[in-house]
Amino acid sequence: HYAVGPPYIVHISDMTRIAKTWTEFVPRVYEGYPHLLAEMYAYSMAAAHEQLPHLQLEHFMVSNVDAGGEGWPWVDRLNDRVCDPPVNNTFFPNEPMPTVVHYCQGYNVGGYGFAKRRLRKDIFTCEAPMLIDPPVSLGSLDYNKEGLKKYQGRRNAFMVCAIHRTINSAIEYYKSIICPNNS
Repeated sequence: HYAVGPPYIVHISDMTRIAKTWTEFVPRVYEGYPHLLAEMYAYSMAAAHEQLPHLQLEHFMVSNVDAGGEGWPWVDRLNDRVCDPPVNNTFFPNEPMPTVVHYCQGYNVGGYGFAKRRLRKDIFTCEAPMLIDPPVSLGSLDYNKEGLKKYQGRRNAFMVCAIHRTINSAIEYYKSIICPNNS
């Protein structure tokens, strides 16, 4: 009930208690574990210390293609359709889907990929190009050639396609408002 990650839906009085303890715990946790997830471990420890267990809903978010406790069963049901383009800006409108894509991992499949730290820093400028739009067929490759199990390949394809298309939509909107002549 304590080893959880975002998104959180928390009452303000509970989050105030957690936040106070969390900020006290982070430096000590980081001292013993000076790595990327130290602040998340400190959050879990703070929630436990405050005796505020969490109810984890496992269908809201996807992130790590090999993790349990995420909304992957809904994505897996799409089979080869994981890269179908959105309909009226909605991904899979007639399917239950996770509502949060937590792109903290790197995703690679079929020569396409996404890693948030490799995204160009000038992406929201009039001169920056759009991200490459992955093909719909990315969801139906022979993933064994890449050393991936079928579910890993499809999940990576889903993340690459969803992230590229969502970012491109944001870039297109930005450029329609800010850039003269829609460059």
